[in-house]
Amino acid sequence: MALERDWLSLSHDTVTIEPCTAMDGYGAPTYGTAWTSPAIVQCNRKLVFFKDGKSEVSMTQLFVLSSSGHIRMSDRLSWTTMNPPSTQPARILTVDHAEDEDGQHHIEVNLG
Repeated sequence: MALERDWLSLSHDTVTIEPCTAMDGYGAPTYGTAWTSPAIVQCNRKLVFFKDGKSEVSMTQLFVLSSSGHIRMSDRLSWTTMNPPSTQPARILTVDHAEDEDGQHHIEVNLG
């Protein structure tokens, strides 16, 4: 499915996703080949609830505009306008692959 031109025009960022491919003997993740996608970044506070009933405040929401990509909680994300710049990767709190009648439309990611 192709994303609508109007939806893509809202994208002013590019997100880089490094998929976690394995864990080494010390429990540190190993990352595979990175892929990029246009994204909408919103820096605002949102209360995120987890399946176990706990909650945490998300400081950033990413709307990854990909109709075919997949993001997991263990992946590493960065984007073109990270503010403030950080040497530490953003911690993924939740991932939601949003779909419409044609299939996956975008991926919503909340970061802590």
